[in-house]
This record gives sequence, structure tokens and C-alpha cells, in this order.
Amino acid sequence: MEYQIDQRLYQLYENLRVCNPSVLIMVNALNVVIRQYPALGPVITTCGDLECFIAAVTEYEAEAEL
Repeated sequence: MEYQIDQRLYQLYENLRVCNPSVLIMVNALNVVIRQYPALGPVITTCGDLECFIAAVTEYEAEAEL
């Protein structure tokens, strides 16, 4: 599984982290955007999916020097 993190998805992820919701709420919010833009990657349904998503975010941060 591969996720294509862009600025919009990254900003949503960061905003959610600041709010510190439950993992379920965070995943549901991320999935709303992922469903609207399927090119971003698969819907997050498992812990493995979430781990892949977080790895993609970490990679995005490193590439963007955030």
C-alpha cells in the first residue's frame, strides 16, 4: 500500500494531531478526504494501513524538510 501525501492531506493530519482525537476519529476524518481523492491511496481500514500512512507522512516531512 502506498499513500501519496500532499500539502492538503498533511495539513489535515497535523491539524488533527493538534486536536488529539481518538485514533478512530482521526482515521475517519482522514478517510473522508482519501475517499474523495482516491489517488491519495487506499482507505485506512487496518492498523497496518495506518502504519503505512504514518510512514508516508514521515517520508513527506523528510522530503519537505518539515
